Amino acid sequence: MKHVIVVGGGPSGIMAAYSAAMQGHKVTLFEKNKQMGKKLLMTGNGRCNVTNRCDIQAFLTKVNHNPKFLYSALNSFNSEDLLKLLQRYQCPTKEEDHGRMFPVSNKAMDVLYSFGEMLHEKGVEIHCEEPVISLLVDEGTCIGIKTIKADYKADVIIVCTGGNSFPNTGSTGDGYVMARRIGHTITPLFPSLVSLEVREDFIKDLQGLVLKDVCITIPKLKKKAFTGDVLCTHYGISGPIILNLSGLLDFDKNKEYIFRLDLMKDKSIEELDDYLIHLFSKNPNKKISNVLMEVFPKRLVPILLKQLHINEHIYVHSVKKEERKKIVETVKNLEITITSTRSFEEAMITKGGISCKEINPNTMESKKIQNLRFAGEILDVDACTGGYNLQIAWSTGYLAGKI
Repeated sequence: MKHVIVVGGGPSGIMAAYSAAMQGHKVTLFEKNKQMGKKLLMTGNGRCNVTNRCDIQAFLTKVNHNPKFLYSALNSFNSEDLLKLLQRYQCPTKEEDHGRMFPVSNKAMDVLYSFGEMLHEKGVEIHCEEPVISLLVDEGTCIGIKTIKADYKADVIIVCTGGNSFPNTGSTGDGYVMARRIGHTITPLFPSLVSLEVREDFIKDLQGLVLKDVCITIPKLKKKAFTGDVLCTHYGISGPIILNLSGLLDFDKNKEYIFRLDLMKDKSIEELDDYLIHLFSKNPNKKISNVLMEVFPKRLVPILLKQLHINEHIYVHSVKKEERKKIVETVKNLEITITSTRSFEEAMITKGGISCKEINPNTMESKKIQNLRFAGEILDVDACTGGYNLQIAWSTGYLAGKI
Protein backbone atom coordinates (compact mmCIF):
# COMPACT_ATOMS: atom_id res chain seq x y z
CA MET A 1 0.00 0.00 0.00
CA LYS A 2 1.28 3.45 -0.95
CA HIS A 3 0.39 6.86 0.41
CA VAL A 4 -1.09 9.00 -2.37
CA ILE A 5 -1.67 12.73 -2.08
CA VAL A 6 -4.14 14.39 -4.46
CA VAL A 7 -3.92 18.16 -4.84
CA GLY A 8 -7.28 19.67 -5.83
CA GLY A 9 -10.84 18.60 -5.15
CA GLY A 10 -12.40 19.21 -8.54
CA PRO A 11 -13.66 16.46 -10.89
CA SER A 12 -10.21 15.11 -11.84
CA GLY A 13 -8.97 15.25 -8.24
CA ILE A 14 -12.04 13.53 -6.86
CA MET A 15 -11.76 10.79 -9.47
CA ALA A 16 -8.00 10.38 -8.94
CA ALA A 17 -8.57 9.98 -5.20
CA TYR A 18 -11.36 7.44 -5.77
CA SER A 19 -9.28 5.49 -8.30
CA ALA A 20 -6.22 5.35 -6.03
CA ALA A 21 -8.34 4.30 -3.07
CA MET A 22 -9.89 1.56 -5.21
CA GLN A 23 -6.36 0.18 -5.68
CA GLY A 24 -6.08 -0.14 -1.91
CA HIS A 25 -3.83 2.86 -1.32
CA LYS A 26 -4.02 5.36 1.52
CA VAL A 27 -5.27 8.60 -0.05
CA THR A 28 -5.24 12.16 1.24
CA LEU A 29 -6.93 14.90 -0.77
CA PHE A 30 -6.18 18.61 -0.29
CA GLU A 31 -8.67 21.28 -1.35
CA LYS A 32 -8.21 25.04 -0.93
CA ASN A 33 -11.96 25.82 -0.68
CA LYS A 34 -14.37 25.05 2.15
CA GLN A 35 -15.74 22.15 0.11
CA MET A 36 -14.83 20.09 -2.93
CA GLY A 37 -16.32 20.54 -6.37
CA LYS A 38 -17.15 24.24 -6.33
CA LYS A 39 -16.69 24.55 -10.09
CA LEU A 40 -18.50 21.25 -10.69
CA LEU A 41 -21.62 22.77 -9.13
CA MET A 42 -21.62 25.49 -11.81
CA THR A 43 -21.45 23.19 -14.84
CA GLY A 44 -24.48 22.92 -17.08
CA ASN A 45 -25.99 25.99 -15.40
CA GLY A 46 -26.14 24.08 -12.15
CA ARG A 47 -27.51 20.91 -13.75
CA CYS A 48 -24.09 19.33 -14.39
CA ASN A 49 -23.54 17.94 -17.89
CA VAL A 50 -21.49 15.04 -16.48
CA THR A 51 -20.37 13.53 -19.79
CA ASN A 52 -21.26 12.88 -23.41
CA ARG A 53 -22.54 9.46 -24.42
CA CYS A 54 -20.63 8.94 -27.64
CA ASP A 55 -17.98 6.45 -28.65
CA ILE A 56 -14.31 7.26 -28.24
CA GLN A 57 -13.67 8.05 -31.92
CA ALA A 58 -16.57 10.53 -32.00
CA PHE A 59 -15.40 11.94 -28.68
CA LEU A 60 -11.90 12.62 -29.99
CA THR A 61 -13.29 14.70 -32.88
CA LYS A 62 -14.58 17.13 -30.24
CA VAL A 63 -11.15 17.57 -28.65
CA ASN A 64 -9.42 20.71 -29.92
CA HIS A 65 -5.88 20.10 -28.72
CA ASN A 66 -3.89 16.87 -28.32
CA PRO A 67 -6.75 14.38 -28.82
CA LYS A 68 -4.40 11.40 -29.32
CA PHE A 69 -3.00 12.00 -25.84
CA LEU A 70 -6.38 10.89 -24.44
CA TYR A 71 -6.60 7.40 -26.02
CA SER A 72 -5.39 5.53 -22.93
CA ALA A 73 -7.38 7.65 -20.50
CA LEU A 74 -10.65 7.23 -22.38
CA ASN A 75 -10.08 3.51 -22.82
CA SER A 76 -9.38 3.15 -19.10
CA PHE A 77 -12.51 5.00 -18.02
CA ASN A 78 -15.14 6.11 -20.54
CA SER A 79 -18.56 7.71 -20.31
CA GLU A 80 -20.35 4.40 -19.79
CA ASP A 81 -18.05 3.62 -16.86
CA LEU A 82 -18.91 6.98 -15.32
CA LEU A 83 -22.66 6.50 -15.76
CA LYS A 84 -22.52 3.05 -14.14
CA LEU A 85 -20.53 4.47 -11.24
CA LEU A 86 -23.03 7.26 -10.65
CA GLN A 87 -25.92 4.78 -10.88
CA ARG A 88 -24.22 2.60 -8.26
CA TYR A 89 -24.11 5.57 -5.90
CA GLN A 90 -27.76 6.58 -6.34
CA CYS A 91 -27.28 9.24 -8.98
CA PRO A 92 -29.14 8.04 -12.09
CA THR A 93 -28.63 9.99 -15.29
CA LYS A 94 -30.63 10.91 -18.37
CA GLU A 95 -29.65 11.63 -21.95
CA GLU A 96 -30.55 14.85 -23.72
CA ASP A 97 -29.72 16.26 -27.16
CA HIS A 98 -26.43 15.37 -28.84
CA GLY A 99 -25.57 12.72 -26.25
CA ARG A 100 -25.32 15.13 -23.31
CA MET A 101 -25.83 13.36 -19.97
CA PHE A 102 -27.31 14.95 -16.84
CA PRO A 103 -28.42 13.69 -13.43
CA VAL A 104 -32.13 12.85 -13.48
CA SER A 105 -32.62 15.33 -10.66
CA ASN A 106 -31.09 18.16 -12.73
CA LYS A 107 -28.98 19.02 -9.67
CA ALA A 108 -25.18 19.20 -9.81
CA MET A 109 -25.16 18.86 -6.03
CA ASP A 110 -26.43 15.28 -6.37
CA VAL A 111 -23.39 14.41 -8.51
CA LEU A 112 -21.05 15.94 -5.95
CA TYR A 113 -22.86 14.21 -3.09
CA SER A 114 -22.44 10.83 -4.83
CA PHE A 115 -18.72 11.38 -5.24
CA GLY A 116 -18.49 12.47 -1.62
CA GLU A 117 -20.08 9.17 -0.64
CA MET A 118 -17.59 7.27 -2.80
CA LEU A 119 -14.60 8.94 -1.17
CA HIS A 120 -16.02 8.46 2.31
CA GLU A 121 -16.71 4.78 1.64
CA LYS A 122 -13.14 4.27 0.38
CA GLY A 123 -11.64 6.02 3.41
CA VAL A 124 -10.16 9.01 1.61
CA GLU A 125 -8.94 11.66 4.05
CA ILE A 126 -9.99 15.14 2.93
CA HIS A 127 -8.31 18.38 4.02
CA CYS A 128 -10.43 21.37 3.00
CA GLU A 129 -9.33 24.99 3.40
CA GLU A 130 -5.69 23.90 3.19
CA PRO A 131 -4.11 25.32 0.02
CA VAL A 132 -0.98 23.66 -1.30
CA ILE A 133 1.90 26.12 -1.72
CA SER A 134 4.49 23.97 -3.49
CA LEU A 135 5.64 20.49 -4.40
CA LEU A 136 8.53 19.01 -2.45
CA VAL A 137 11.13 17.61 -4.85
CA ASP A 138 14.38 15.91 -3.92
CA GLU A 139 16.87 14.89 -6.61
CA GLY A 140 14.26 14.56 -9.34
CA THR A 141 11.64 12.82 -7.20
CA CYS A 142 8.48 14.38 -5.77
CA ILE A 143 8.40 13.39 -2.10
CA GLY A 144 5.44 15.44 -0.88
CA ILE A 145 3.76 18.82 -0.67
CA LYS A 146 3.94 22.00 1.37
CA THR A 147 0.61 23.55 2.45
CA ILE A 148 -0.13 26.68 4.46
CA LYS A 149 -0.19 24.45 7.56
CA ALA A 150 2.52 21.82 7.19
CA ASP A 151 4.69 19.61 4.98
CA TYR A 152 3.30 16.19 4.01
CA LYS A 153 5.30 13.29 2.62
CA ALA A 154 3.84 10.70 0.22
CA ASP A 155 4.83 8.03 -2.28
CA VAL A 156 2.85 9.54 -5.16
CA ILE A 157 1.50 13.05 -5.68
CA ILE A 158 -1.28 13.74 -8.22
CA VAL A 159 -1.81 17.40 -9.11
CA CYS A 160 -5.37 18.24 -10.21
CA THR A 161 -5.59 21.97 -9.56
CA GLY A 162 -7.56 22.94 -12.66
CA GLY A 163 -6.89 25.93 -14.90
CA ASN A 164 -7.41 29.70 -14.79
CA SER A 165 -11.10 29.76 -15.70
CA PHE A 166 -13.71 30.94 -13.18
CA PRO A 167 -11.01 31.90 -10.63
CA ASN A 168 -13.65 32.62 -7.98
CA THR A 169 -14.13 28.83 -7.76
CA GLY A 170 -10.48 28.38 -6.81
CA SER A 171 -9.08 27.80 -10.32
CA THR A 172 -6.37 30.43 -10.06
CA GLY A 173 -3.52 28.70 -11.87
CA ASP A 174 -1.71 27.46 -8.75
CA GLY A 175 -0.76 24.19 -10.41
CA TYR A 176 0.89 25.94 -13.35
CA VAL A 177 3.13 27.86 -10.97
CA MET A 178 4.09 24.73 -9.05
CA ALA A 179 4.73 22.73 -12.22
CA ARG A 180 6.80 25.46 -13.88
CA ARG A 181 8.89 25.85 -10.72
CA ILE A 182 10.04 22.22 -10.95
CA GLY A 183 10.82 22.35 -14.67
CA HIS A 184 7.59 21.61 -16.56
CA THR A 185 6.66 23.56 -19.69
CA ILE A 186 3.38 25.46 -19.63
CA THR A 187 1.97 26.16 -23.10
CA PRO A 188 0.33 29.60 -23.57
CA LEU A 189 -2.88 29.95 -21.56
CA PHE A 190 -6.08 31.42 -23.03
CA PRO A 191 -9.73 31.63 -21.98
CA SER A 192 -11.78 29.04 -23.88
CA LEU A 193 -15.47 28.20 -24.25
CA VAL A 194 -16.02 31.90 -23.82
CA SER A 195 -17.81 34.73 -25.61
CA LEU A 196 -16.04 36.89 -28.21
CA GLU A 197 -15.56 40.64 -28.53
CA VAL A 198 -16.09 42.39 -31.86
CA ARG A 199 -14.98 45.71 -33.30
CA GLU A 200 -18.20 46.67 -35.08
CA ASP A 201 -20.66 48.77 -33.10
CA PHE A 202 -23.69 47.63 -35.10
CA ILE A 203 -23.41 44.15 -33.56
CA LYS A 204 -23.39 45.69 -30.08
CA ASP A 205 -26.48 47.71 -31.05
CA LEU A 206 -28.26 44.37 -31.57
CA GLN A 207 -27.70 43.38 -27.92
CA GLY A 208 -30.09 40.61 -26.88
CA LEU A 209 -31.00 39.57 -30.44
CA VAL A 210 -30.46 35.91 -31.36
CA LEU A 211 -29.57 35.32 -35.00
CA LYS A 212 -30.95 31.87 -35.70
CA ASP A 213 -29.18 29.09 -37.62
CA VAL A 214 -26.29 31.21 -38.85
CA CYS A 215 -23.54 29.68 -41.00
CA ILE A 216 -20.11 31.04 -40.01
CA THR A 217 -16.94 30.81 -42.08
CA ILE A 218 -13.53 31.94 -40.81
CA PRO A 219 -10.91 32.39 -43.53
CA LYS A 220 -7.98 31.80 -41.14
CA LEU A 221 -9.31 28.41 -40.04
CA LYS A 222 -9.05 25.27 -42.18
CA LYS A 223 -12.53 23.99 -41.34
CA LYS A 224 -15.03 25.31 -43.84
CA ALA A 225 -18.17 26.25 -41.93
CA PHE A 226 -19.88 26.19 -38.54
CA THR A 227 -23.61 26.50 -37.94
CA GLY A 228 -25.60 27.61 -34.91
CA ASP A 229 -27.43 30.42 -33.17
CA VAL A 230 -25.51 33.64 -32.47
CA LEU A 231 -26.43 35.86 -29.53
CA CYS A 232 -25.53 39.54 -29.96
CA THR A 233 -24.25 41.21 -26.80
CA HIS A 234 -23.08 44.64 -25.63
CA TYR A 235 -19.48 43.57 -26.32
CA GLY A 236 -19.84 41.15 -29.25
CA ILE A 237 -21.25 37.68 -29.77
CA SER A 238 -22.02 34.59 -27.71
CA GLY A 239 -24.02 31.36 -27.82
CA PRO A 240 -22.97 27.67 -27.90
CA ILE A 241 -21.47 27.79 -31.39
CA ILE A 242 -19.43 30.88 -30.47
CA LEU A 243 -18.16 29.28 -27.26
CA ASN A 244 -16.95 26.28 -29.25
CA LEU A 245 -15.31 28.50 -31.87
CA SER A 246 -13.42 30.37 -29.16
CA GLY A 247 -11.43 27.20 -28.51
CA LEU A 248 -10.19 27.19 -32.11
CA LEU A 249 -8.94 30.77 -32.18
CA ASP A 250 -5.27 31.46 -31.45
CA PHE A 251 -4.76 35.09 -30.50
CA ASP A 252 -1.12 34.31 -29.79
CA LYS A 253 -0.64 34.02 -33.56
CA ASN A 254 -3.38 36.32 -34.89
CA LYS A 255 -4.32 39.80 -33.70
CA GLU A 256 -7.86 39.40 -34.99
CA TYR A 257 -10.18 37.13 -36.96
CA ILE A 258 -12.75 37.91 -39.63
CA PHE A 259 -16.03 36.02 -39.24
CA ARG A 260 -18.34 35.84 -42.24
CA LEU A 261 -21.95 35.27 -41.27
CA ASP A 262 -24.52 33.84 -43.66
CA LEU A 263 -27.83 34.83 -42.09
CA MET A 264 -29.87 32.83 -44.61
CA LYS A 265 -27.86 29.69 -45.28
CA ASP A 266 -30.80 27.80 -46.82
CA LYS A 267 -30.94 30.16 -49.80
CA SER A 268 -28.19 30.89 -52.30
CA ILE A 269 -27.45 34.49 -53.29
CA GLU A 270 -29.47 34.01 -56.47
CA GLU A 271 -32.40 32.43 -54.62
CA LEU A 272 -32.48 35.19 -52.01
CA ASP A 273 -32.31 37.86 -54.68
CA ASP A 274 -35.18 36.22 -56.60
CA TYR A 275 -37.15 36.00 -53.36
CA LEU A 276 -36.70 39.72 -52.65
CA ILE A 277 -37.64 40.61 -56.25
CA HIS A 278 -40.84 38.62 -55.80
CA LEU A 279 -41.53 40.20 -52.41
CA PHE A 280 -40.84 43.71 -53.67
CA SER A 281 -43.08 43.24 -56.70
CA LYS A 282 -45.97 42.30 -54.41
CA ASN A 283 -45.45 45.27 -52.08
CA PRO A 284 -44.29 48.23 -54.20
CA ASN A 285 -46.01 50.82 -52.04
CA LYS A 286 -44.73 49.66 -48.69
CA LYS A 287 -41.67 50.99 -46.91
CA ILE A 288 -38.62 48.81 -47.45
CA SER A 289 -38.12 48.36 -43.70
CA ASN A 290 -41.62 46.91 -43.28
CA VAL A 291 -41.14 44.48 -46.16
CA LEU A 292 -37.73 43.30 -44.99
CA MET A 293 -39.14 42.69 -41.51
CA GLU A 294 -41.20 39.90 -43.08
CA VAL A 295 -37.93 38.14 -43.94
CA PHE A 296 -35.37 39.15 -41.31
CA PRO A 297 -35.54 39.79 -37.53
CA LYS A 298 -37.26 43.11 -36.92
CA ARG A 299 -34.45 44.62 -34.87
CA LEU A 300 -31.89 43.70 -37.50
CA VAL A 301 -33.56 45.53 -40.38
CA PRO A 302 -33.05 49.22 -39.44
CA ILE A 303 -29.47 48.56 -38.34
CA LEU A 304 -28.75 46.62 -41.52
CA LEU A 305 -30.15 49.39 -43.71
CA LYS A 306 -28.18 52.00 -41.78
CA GLN A 307 -24.99 50.02 -42.39
CA LEU A 308 -25.78 49.96 -46.11
CA HIS A 309 -26.70 53.67 -46.18
CA ILE A 310 -30.20 52.87 -47.38
CA ASN A 311 -33.06 55.03 -46.07
CA GLU A 312 -35.36 52.71 -44.12
CA HIS A 313 -38.36 54.93 -44.92
CA ILE A 314 -38.16 54.78 -48.71
CA TYR A 315 -40.84 52.85 -50.54
CA VAL A 316 -40.03 49.56 -52.24
CA HIS A 317 -40.75 50.93 -55.73
CA SER A 318 -37.90 53.41 -55.17
CA VAL A 319 -35.32 50.76 -54.22
CA LYS A 320 -32.61 50.49 -56.84
CA LYS A 321 -31.32 47.18 -58.15
CA GLU A 322 -27.88 47.97 -56.71
CA GLU A 323 -29.38 48.55 -53.27
CA ARG A 324 -31.28 45.27 -53.37
CA LYS A 325 -28.08 43.49 -54.39
CA LYS A 326 -26.22 45.10 -51.47
CA ILE A 327 -28.86 43.81 -49.06
CA VAL A 328 -28.59 40.28 -50.43
CA GLU A 329 -24.80 40.24 -50.43
CA THR A 330 -24.59 41.60 -46.88
CA VAL A 331 -27.11 39.12 -45.50
CA LYS A 332 -25.23 36.26 -47.15
CA ASN A 333 -21.78 37.53 -46.20
CA LEU A 334 -21.94 39.77 -43.13
CA GLU A 335 -18.37 40.43 -42.00
CA ILE A 336 -17.48 41.11 -38.39
CA THR A 337 -14.06 41.46 -36.78
CA ILE A 338 -13.23 39.39 -33.69
CA THR A 339 -10.70 41.31 -31.61
CA SER A 340 -10.43 39.07 -28.52
CA THR A 341 -12.11 36.60 -26.24
CA ARG A 342 -13.70 37.64 -22.97
CA SER A 343 -11.63 37.12 -19.83
CA PHE A 344 -10.83 34.04 -17.74
CA GLU A 345 -13.50 35.23 -15.28
CA GLU A 346 -16.14 34.29 -17.88
CA ALA A 347 -14.42 31.31 -19.53
CA MET A 348 -15.65 27.78 -18.88
CA ILE A 349 -12.21 26.24 -19.36
CA THR A 350 -8.55 27.10 -19.96
CA LYS A 351 -6.85 26.42 -23.28
CA GLY A 352 -3.20 25.47 -22.83
CA GLY A 353 -1.45 24.00 -19.81
CA ILE A 354 1.25 21.49 -18.96
CA SER A 355 2.78 20.25 -22.21
CA CYS A 356 1.48 16.78 -23.07
CA LYS A 357 4.95 15.95 -24.41
CA GLU A 358 6.13 15.90 -20.79
CA ILE A 359 3.40 13.54 -19.55
CA ASN A 360 3.16 9.78 -20.11
CA PRO A 361 -0.31 9.32 -21.68
CA ASN A 362 -0.55 5.73 -20.42
CA THR A 363 -0.18 6.68 -16.75
CA MET A 364 -0.40 10.50 -16.48
CA GLU A 365 3.07 10.41 -14.91
CA SER A 366 5.50 13.27 -15.31
CA LYS A 367 8.42 12.44 -17.58
CA LYS A 368 10.54 14.97 -15.69
CA ILE A 369 9.85 14.25 -12.01
CA GLN A 370 9.39 10.78 -10.54
CA ASN A 371 6.32 9.93 -8.41
CA LEU A 372 4.43 12.94 -9.80
CA ARG A 373 1.26 12.79 -11.91
CA PHE A 374 -1.14 15.33 -13.40
CA ALA A 375 -4.80 15.15 -14.44
CA GLY A 376 -7.66 17.33 -15.62
CA GLU A 377 -7.73 20.90 -16.88
CA ILE A 378 -4.13 21.59 -15.84
CA LEU A 379 -3.07 19.58 -18.91
CA ASP A 380 -2.87 21.07 -22.41
CA VAL A 381 -6.07 19.33 -23.53
CA ASP A 382 -9.44 20.99 -24.16
CA ALA A 383 -12.65 20.20 -25.99
CA CYS A 384 -16.00 21.58 -27.11
CA THR A 385 -19.04 22.07 -24.89
CA GLY A 386 -21.34 19.11 -24.31
CA GLY A 387 -19.80 17.15 -21.42
CA TYR A 388 -16.48 16.44 -23.13
CA ASN A 389 -14.27 18.46 -20.82
CA LEU A 390 -15.76 16.88 -17.72
CA GLN A 391 -15.20 13.41 -19.18
CA ILE A 392 -11.57 14.35 -19.85
CA ALA A 393 -11.29 15.22 -16.16
CA TRP A 394 -12.91 11.94 -15.06
CA SER A 395 -10.81 9.83 -17.44
CA THR A 396 -7.42 11.43 -16.80
CA GLY A 397 -8.12 11.48 -13.06
CA TYR A 398 -9.04 7.80 -13.04
CA LEU A 399 -5.93 6.85 -15.01
CA ALA A 400 -3.68 8.97 -12.79
CA GLY A 401 -5.06 7.14 -9.74
CA LYS A 402 -4.23 3.67 -11.13
CA ILE A 403 -0.97 3.18 -9.24
